[in-house]
Amino acid sequence: MLDQIDETKSISTLVRDCKETLEKLRDTCCLAERSAKMVNLGEEIEKLSAVSKEPNSDDPEKIDAYIDDVSRVGAALGSLYATCCTHTREKLYISMFKTLGDIHTQLWRLKGFEH
Repeated sequence: MLDQIDETKSISTLVRDCKETLEKLRDTCCLAERSAKMVNLGEEIEKLSAVSKEPNSDDPEKIDAYIDDVSRVGAALGSLYATCCTHTREKLYISMFKTLGDIHTQLWRLKGFEH
């Protein structure tokens, strides 16, 4: 179900899931060279991966910065998805959007918000 998040996965594991999905997107891309949008998405995901430790509730500023980073990944993913030349990879895009949503939800929970 799309409205349930996997609470058993850490944020860093979810980010790794995004990276793996990006690799699948890259592997199935029909373009010989990576588009600027694909490159940008990869760079934004790398920024998420570069965080050295799991965000925690002790550092709300770090959580806010991480939320901003997740937003940038989502924007880059949306731009790529909206201009993709085929629907065959739609499940990959949806999977990545869901994973980003799970990360976002977990970050807000660290801030003390439950929905």
